[in-house]
Amino acid sequence: DWLLMRNPSPYNMFTDISPGLFTHVGVVATEVGEDGKRRFVIVDLPERGAKIPATNVDDYLLRTLHYMFLRHNDPAVQQQLGAAAAEMIGNRSNFDLTFRTSRVLDLKGKPLKGQTINTYCAGFLLLCAQTTSRPRTEFFPIPEYAAGGNCLSNLKKLGLAIGDDFVSPSGAIFSPALEIAGRREPMYSPDRQVKEAVYDHFAVSMVEETLHPAPDLSQAMLESAARIAKQNAWLRQFLARANNVSPEMDLESAAKAAAVIETLDAIADANMSGFLKAREAFVAGPLEALRQSGASEQRVAEITQYRQRHADLWNRWIAGQLSPRDMRIALVDFYSQQGRDQLDAAP
Repeated sequence: DWLLMRNPSPYNMFTDISPGLFTHVGVVATEVGEDGKRRFVIVDLPERGAKIPATNVDDYLLRTLHYMFLRHNDPAVQQQLGAAAAEMIGNRSNFDLTFRTSRVLDLKGKPLKGQTINTYCAGFLLLCAQTTSRPRTEFFPIPEYAAGGNCLSNLKKLGLAIGDDFVSPSGAIFSPALEIAGRREPMYSPDRQVKEAVYDHFAVSMVEETLHPAPDLSQAMLESAARIAKQNAWLRQFLARANNVSPEMDLESAAKAAAVIETLDAIADANMSGFLKAREAFVAGPLEALRQSGASEQRVAEITQYRQRHADLWNRWIAGQLSPRDMRIALVDFYSQQGRDQLDAAP
């Protein structure tokens, strides 16, 4: 089976299948551990790390609220897909930030055990698919391209690219040969809604605006070091270990992307956290009762700060004029918009 999952990410709006439904993928395989027990695992190619991991299915699914399993309608093909993924467990890997599948095609017809896997998450699916006798279009029937507007030129400034042979984590859901074998019913998480609103705003800006990356001093130094590392094997190994990526990754491109994505992540995470703290402040109860229950003065001060920040909502809340649902919606809207504004103001 193929696992398609969705977490907040700007990447799901960078193609013409927009918004994409899924942001990462993996393949279900069986593995026999050192204890001799047979387990179902998810095999994938994450951006971080330098080896193909295998993670217990139950543990892996804790990472997301939204997922779907796709299963090919031919049992023989099912076996081939799982076997290909299992063969690559532990292989060296390099996440390709240019999102090309040409290196996947170079491995067609070759044994996969021990090969260095140079691709990205959806390219890993394609690699498994090409071990079968079925055509690529049976798994990814719709050609995908970069989103319109300024998306492609802005991606280039980040050291990223989307080529003509690109496939996305969402592409496989259009295959008539792949059936939904299981899925999680959609679950709502307001804190994730805040985070996703920030990411979506960034993705829209990548299409509609012109990106002007302005790395801070530490980010600029990292970019410079990554550029020098192209000619210095020791420095390349050091930077790769320090950032938990493959030394074969294009470190300069990764540093360019990180300079922007780190700022994006910081804004998204801060506003998601702000929403959670504000909502908790509303339902925390009287301050004196909190003190009597052992809450620290620092905790009481934080709750007071959030109540003052949202004074109008708080007054309506304690007056019984605001339902829990209306309170949640108002706070989600506030922190989503604050995140968008901060992103627009970021250098």
